[in-house]
Amino acid sequence: MSGGFGGRMVGVTDHERRHVLIPKNLVLDELRKAGRSEHVEHALQELPEKIDHNEHAALLEKFGLDPGKLAEKAAERELEA
Repeated sequence: MSGGFGGRMVGVTDHERRHVLIPKNLVLDELRKAGRSEHVEHALQELPEKIDHNEHAALLEKFGLDPGKLAEKAAERELEA
């Protein structure tokens, strides 16, 4: 949901604009849960330990994952810790 209007992001919440760092283990767990084990090895090699859901969005989508949903899960785990 992006689109500029007068320099502002339209339809994007503050949470979505914030850079959320997702632990690589969360990505690997989600790939396994989704039955995408063929992507696990590639993710291990291509992703850093902490993944910025904005910066690495295209790579996460390549693995069939939704960066926004991963960011939400990472934020929930952070709150629970």
